[in-house]
Amino acid sequence: MPLYKMLKKFLKRCDLNTSNQVLFSTGKTTVRLCKYSGRRILPEKNLSRIPINAFFCEFFLIVLLLSAQLYVLLSFAAQKPVLMNTPFQASFSLLTPAVLFAGGYGLSTTDTDEIPGLNDFILRKAKSFDVKQFPDSFDKQPLTNPLGLDHLYFLYIIGWLWRLFGVHEFLLVYLYFFMRLCCGLFIYGLCRLGTSRIFSFLTSLLIVTSPAYMDLDISPRDFGKAPFILAFIVVGLWLVLRSHSSWRFLLLSLFTGTLLGIGYGVRPDVLICLPMALLVIGVLAKIRARKRPLWHLAGTILLLASFFFLTRPIFQASALEGNHRLSVHLICIGMLQSIENNLLPADQPYTLMPEGVGGEAPSYSIIKTLAQRNGDSEPLINAYSSEYERFSGKRNTFVFIDPYLFYHGTGYSHYGRVFLFRLIEYFPADFILRAWRATAVLFQLNNIYAASMPNADAFPGSVLSALIKLQRCLTDHTAHFGMAYFITALIGLASVNLPAALIISLFFLWFAGYPSLQYEFRHAFYLSFIPLLALGFCAENVLKISRAVFLNKTVHTSPLSARIALRRAFLFVLLLLVSYALPLTILRAYQHSKVTALAEEIKKSPRSPVEVNISFRDNRVVLSPQKPLQGLAASEGLLPGEVNWTYASLVFDSYGQNIPVTLHYKTDRFFNNFTHSQVLEGCRDTKTGHIEFCFPIYETDNTYSMDMLPVFLQTYPVLREFVHDDTSLAEQNWWRRGKFEGISFPEEYFPFFRGFTEIEAGDSVPILPFLTIPQEMQCLRTHKSGPWEQALSRWKNNTAPEQPALHFDTVWHIKDTFPTAKSWQLPKTPLLPSDSVNMLCNQWAELIHFYPFLKSVAVEDMLNYAGMLKEKGQDWLAEESCKIAQKWADADPYPFMRLGELQEQNNEAEQAITSYYKALLVYPYLPDTAERMDRLVLSLKDHKACADLWKKISAARPDDLFAGMRLGLHYESASLYSEALLAFENVLQYHPDNPDVRLSLVRCFVTLGEPRKALPILKSVLDIQPDYKVLVQQHAAMMAELLSSRGALSEAALFFELAAS
Repeated sequence: MPLYKMLKKFLKRCDLNTSNQVLFSTGKTTVRLCKYSGRRILPEKNLSRIPINAFFCEFFLIVLLLSAQLYVLLSFAAQKPVLMNTPFQASFSLLTPAVLFAGGYGLSTTDTDEIPGLNDFILRKAKSFDVKQFPDSFDKQPLTNPLGLDHLYFLYIIGWLWRLFGVHEFLLVYLYFFMRLCCGLFIYGLCRLGTSRIFSFLTSLLIVTSPAYMDLDISPRDFGKAPFILAFIVVGLWLVLRSHSSWRFLLLSLFTGTLLGIGYGVRPDVLICLPMALLVIGVLAKIRARKRPLWHLAGTILLLASFFFLTRPIFQASALEGNHRLSVHLICIGMLQSIENNLLPADQPYTLMPEGVGGEAPSYSIIKTLAQRNGDSEPLINAYSSEYERFSGKRNTFVFIDPYLFYHGTGYSHYGRVFLFRLIEYFPADFILRAWRATAVLFQLNNIYAASMPNADAFPGSVLSALIKLQRCLTDHTAHFGMAYFITALIGLASVNLPAALIISLFFLWFAGYPSLQYEFRHAFYLSFIPLLALGFCAENVLKISRAVFLNKTVHTSPLSARIALRRAFLFVLLLLVSYALPLTILRAYQHSKVTALAEEIKKSPRSPVEVNISFRDNRVVLSPQKPLQGLAASEGLLPGEVNWTYASLVFDSYGQNIPVTLHYKTDRFFNNFTHSQVLEGCRDTKTGHIEFCFPIYETDNTYSMDMLPVFLQTYPVLREFVHDDTSLAEQNWWRRGKFEGISFPEEYFPFFRGFTEIEAGDSVPILPFLTIPQEMQCLRTHKSGPWEQALSRWKNNTAPEQPALHFDTVWHIKDTFPTAKSWQLPKTPLLPSDSVNMLCNQWAELIHFYPFLKSVAVEDMLNYAGMLKEKGQDWLAEESCKIAQKWADADPYPFMRLGELQEQNNEAEQAITSYYKALLVYPYLPDTAERMDRLVLSLKDHKACADLWKKISAARPDDLFAGMRLGLHYESASLYSEALLAFENVLQYHPDNPDVRLSLVRCFVTLGEPRKALPILKSVLDIQPDYKVLVQQHAAMMAELLSSRGALSEAALFFELAAS
């Protein structure tokens, strides 16, 4: 059966148009599956016939809700010393036209320094400004600045407030509170689309007093979009979930266009509502009229006409800058690691933006580099920016806002658009992934803002104290279960009204996903209502069903209706999963081919090696170029606004290890410090895991005029905390061109390092990513991944069969240890695995030629390789590997020790003795090795031969206790007591307090017939080591018996007396 017929049959069985089917009935109560015909989720009500008492009830709840919200806002505000405590001075620098409007001069700008008190007010040094301080005549100009016109209606709103009530900063707080009350009203309206009055009231109250809505540090400019977007969501869902008359539909279309037009002039983010508005009014809205397409068309025309009528001056000003400054700014800064990490884990396979303060400098560097690569050397100056006007001598403009606006001209918009198209061409799946992650992070927003709430202790015994405690518990609960509530609510709704569930899902995905373009929490806070709204919806419906089931005894169910509900729920879940997996899968397959092709082109690009200086600092290897890179050589002669750039690479043999790398720029260049850290994912192939980390280097300078520096510090005084310099501005470094210094990584990965090269990236490389390219392309990761994917990947790695460990310590029988202070810890795989011993030797010889301090690492790797060969039974090759390791073993006994073991195993006794002897010469205290050597010597010769070897070892290490004692004991065993006495006396010189040496001397003196010398030495042992009492008594008794057998009875009596005591 064709697929479309099967789907048609399935949908028919779901019976989406089934009317009044009984889900279950309980005597008085019947729960039905209502026919979907554009009606509300709950039973339709004729709004024109709502009783007057219902209207007053609704009105009373709204007033009560807003009063409670205002009370909480004022109480929280009273606890904060500073409201709207934001570092973004731009929010206030834009207010100059509003002040002039309040004075009756229209939206215009002037030189704030010429008006007494105006500059202090704009820079937040004064709380108010008296418009009477405007002189009768002063230089001003109408507002033409594109950035100011982007906030046209925001300035009008504030201007009218100040004109009516006086120019005072606190009126911004009143506006701030008013916008929050509007949000509370719209949230209540949103709740009323799906829940009863009382549940809407309770849910809205919890939402408007939640941490995200109570944060008082969000600036009015950032908060300004929230009421407009929430208002549109309410109107849009009302249009879709209710049926409307044609004239009401037209009025709502006109209202929507007006709402979005004014909202766009308050905060340009509101533009995100326009595509959804066109979909709703042009297609989805329910109209009770004939010829619906014509009404949809008329509504769309009204929407667009009202919107573009209100936004025409804004778009005209934006055209002066090329129309794409805002979109370029939004998306480029959204790719900063510090911002992207709000959505995705930090360890991603690649990134496209270096880190930088604010993100403006990295964005400009990338776009200017793209222009230069395209042969366009023209400056990207924005002649319509206030910064350019000030630089040109026009003072009647905005207070300084952002130095990079000076360069955001039409060229910036053009090449920014080119860059964005290339991002979409090469990395489309990452945009989808970030959007999906934004829908998940949304449920954590209240938890993120919880730290901004006051402590409950600030309101002892108050209702607010209980509210804060409740909100903290609720925030923690919804952070864990908010997504479950939301999905449950959607599935439950889908079982009753599938189209409504799909439309609500579409709204959710659109508005929750769009902040992913630049996911800062201040851009998404207003969406924190979703988990609480889902919780309220679930709670009310569970309560209704519970009452229907448990308060009535007779329950009648309809199996057919239940099956239909289950089919609808199943279809909804299926569509939701498909909408997630299908676009991501298709785009990842496409992205894989594009990124692979890009990596291949980068691999083909010509390279030139870079000579580096190597140093060690804070347990890291620091590589710095000995001379400037070719692409950065002309840095000193460049003008401000020009970018010095090059593309380079670091080469490693990773052996499956992840290597953290940091690119360093001069840290005193505060503006243009692009210091960037990234973890290079190792390649687990069958070879060395060869990888190449390719990265761009940008050296940027945006200081177009020295006159801007004092104004900049005055506008952003918070930066003075980072500028600890009392010298003149001209001599300071924080504003200078960025300077690349080098690369660092942990020193344990230094043996993996293979080189530093500079890449000639031609036209075949259209974009310059921070990308790790493996030699084996199957290891190339071509897309980013979210935390759930990474957790699954880690689980797979943990449950996968473990690779055989290649530390072959277990194949060796000698377990002696050598206490070295190693600089590096070898991984579980050989550093330089090879097909032959000679190949391995040649690789290490080449490395050691340049880096002699790697000898100890080479020795360990050669022995590791020898262990692998021994395990395979290739002992002769293992011996060869150990012999090679001996050449680099300046103070390491292991190569000789391992070679001796192999030779002993192969019955090469003489060679084994020599190898053991060389190991003991390096480090005598190897008990197992010493025992093996002595055993081999005694099997061939005698104790005298052993003593001869130990005499050489002791002579090489006269201070070594183990070697000296071993020599003396062998002389004793050979009955050479005079030689033994000399050996023990030599040891005593270096170890005078060792009791074992003194006991050995006692034996030698008594045996040589000098018991009078032995007795005081034996007694002194107890003074040095009281625990040796038993050993002293045993020695005294043995010496007494020896002297008695020789007839020296008086001396024997002295020893007997000591033994008895």
